[in-house]
Amino acid sequence: DPADNVQAARNASVTVNGVAITSATNVLSDVIPGVTVNLRRADATKTVSIDVEPDHAETIAKVEEFATAYNNVIAFINEQTTSIESGKMGIGRDSMVRGLREALRFTIMGAETGALARLPEAGITFDRTGKIVIEKDRLTEAITSSQADVQALFGGADGNGGRFGALETLIASYTKAGGLVANVRDRI
Repeated sequence: DPADNVQAARNASVTVNGVAITSATNVLSDVIPGVTVNLRRADATKTVSIDVEPDHAETIAKVEEFATAYNNVIAFINEQTTSIESGKMGIGRDSMVRGLREALRFTIMGAETGALARLPEAGITFDRTGKIVIEKDRLTEAITSSQADVQALFGGADGNGGRFGALETLIASYTKAGGLVANVRDRI
């Protein structure tokens, strides 16, 4: 009879670092921050050791995403300047556009007060065209050796400071109502 082989469901019970955990499922996602543990089989006599290594791929991908967006803005500004030099219409000579390019670079390259003061210390530099270049090995090393210092450099401890916070403030000054972009529209 197939009904004889049916077992009643039971909660999973494990001990993690001396703390007893009970779960209605075999997937533990809130026991170790940032780690999901899949329980495969019950064996009360067996102890399993789990070594957790940080995966910096997501952080590096976010930095690369930022660099791509920044580089796209710089490429657009460079195209505008090139089109004017070849006799076509463009906004490359507008003082606001030139000022934005310089302000972006100045803001990104600014200094913080932490152990990592500038982005090049974390492997983020500029090429001769003004685009960001990421030295992945250096960035990975910085994240591995001191994730908190890299976090402070990029976004501050609360995510509102650092170079990204300064960049956000700069962009807001250009885009807010009555800001530099609105003034250029009025002027044009």
